[in-house]
Amino acid sequence: MIHSIDKISTAEKLNEELEKNDSVQEILIQINTSDESSKFGIDPKQCDSFFNEITRFPRLQVRGLMTIGKNTDNESEIRNGFRKLKTIFDSLKHKELSNVSMKYLSMGMSDDFEIAIEEGANIIRVGSAIMGLR
Repeated sequence: MIHSIDKISTAEKLNEELEKNDSVQEILIQINTSDESSKFGIDPKQCDSFFNEITRFPRLQVRGLMTIGKNTDNESEIRNGFRKLKTIFDSLKHKELSNVSMKYLSMGMSDDFEIAIEEGANIIRVGSAIMGLR
């Protein structure tokens, strides 16, 4: 599964390649809930238009959302970003969009995964906790 689609142009190119190979790809849409310019992801305010466009690509199967928590020691700010993504996730879950099935909520890394789990994450990324810092 690709965890970081955040541009329609990327989705379009991926869909074209998948069509050449007669295959499909599960993806997560990356949303920037921390409002940090250093992070990738679509603006939460753009979710409706983004999801209306992404449904044009039959080779892409959207299976959920992903975010990276705010880079801070302030747990409240981290939690707010995760809650924002969970709210978007729940909202999209109830819409009937082609090739969209909200199954996975990927948020939380080695430093904040406990908060992410408390806020509803069912995928966490803990690479540095296992492998050490790069």
